Amino acid sequence: MILICTKCNESSDIPDCVTCTTWTCPKCGNVNALTTPPTEDWLETGICTYNGPGSDLPTGGYSKIPGWYPEKVAKTWIVMDAESEEGIAIKKTKELVADDIIIGVTMNLKTLAYIASTYGRDFYKIKDANDNEMTLDQWAEKYPGTNGLGLVAIRNMRRKLGGGGIKF
Repeated sequence: MILICTKCNESSDIPDCVTCTTWTCPKCGNVNALTTPPTEDWLETGICTYNGPGSDLPTGGYSKIPGWYPEKVAKTWIVMDAESEEGIAIKKTKELVADDIIIGVTMNLKTLAYIASTYGRDFYKIKDANDNEMTLDQWAEKYPGTNGLGLVAIRNMRRKLGGGGIKF
C-alpha cells in the first residue's frame, strides 16, 4: 500500500506498525492519518451474489395492502397428480391437502387489476435470492416467462400446507 503525504505529496510505503492510526512522512516529517481507501459497503450490498440453484425464485415480498398476500387472489392451484391421465389436478384453495405438490397457480386477473388501479402497479414488491426488491414488471423483465406473484403465492401456500403454525 502506498501512502501520500498530505503536506508534501511524497509517496511512502506502508509503515511497519500497521496498528497505529498515523504515519510520519520520511521527507518532511508531517504526521499523517493512516486511512484506508473507501471500499464498497458489504454490509449494505452483501459480500457475494448468489447465482446457484433457485436464485431465480422469489424469497418473498411485501404489499402496500395490510394483511394481503398473493395467495389471496388464487382462483385455482395446479397440483401434481401422477395417477391421472393429464398428470395434474386443478384444485381450489379449500380443496388443498398437506400432501399436494403445487406446481402452478391461476390468479384472478380482475382482482389484480382492481388492486393495481387503486394502489398502482407497484402494489407488491418481490424479493429475490439476493434480497433485491422488484416490482412485478421488474421481475418479469429480469426473469422472462415467469410469474413472480404466482411464485410467491405457491411458496406461501406450500408453507401453509406444511404447517408450522401458519393458519389460513
